[in-house]
Amino acid sequence: PGALGPFRFAEPNTAVPILEAAGFRAIDCEPLNRAMCLGDTPEAAASFATTRGPIARLLRECDGAVQEAALKSITDLFADQFGGGPVSLGAACWLFSART
Repeated sequence: PGALGPFRFAEPNTAVPILEAAGFRAIDCEPLNRAMCLGDTPEAAASFATTRGPIARLLRECDGAVQEAALKSITDLFADQFGGGPVSLGAACWLFSART
């Protein structure tokens, strides 16, 4: 929390000072938990997972053989967990409301 990246606002109190500095008041925050479909197939989901976010940042520094091995490993993992269908994982975020 607090560091740049997808988990910067993992704790809602990280966002409150930013919203207050922008002139917002009566700030309320509630958790929003949903399923996030990464892809319609394990292959599509693995492609999504390896080209975005923290995994993509790590793989960019690796050679092609390592990237291909990671893609295969993640595809196999998703296939084991979800069969040949859509891959959905739990996702969580915060829903903020405020007044100016």
